[in-house]
Amino acid sequence: MRSDDTEVRQITRLGGDIPRWSYDGQQILYRRDVHKGEGARYVPFVYDVATGQRAPLWPALPDSLPPFPPLATQKRVLP
Repeated sequence: MRSDDTEVRQITRLGGDIPRWSYDGQQILYRRDVHKGEGARYVPFVYDVATGQRAPLWPALPDSLPPFPPLATQKRVLP
């Protein structure tokens, strides 16, 4: 998108959120949920504006990590 809100276009294929421009304006950083199923596994991606290429900043977390319990089973602590 240009600074005057023209030329708006979708740059992600499978969604993403929390976009941020790089300081030089050449890349956009965003996060994407790469986990298929319950829960979320967010990985930061970078999109190169000049080439249109997108890539994760680092690989997804290994599947060997223990799953987190569902939020419904966690105690809510109020101040």
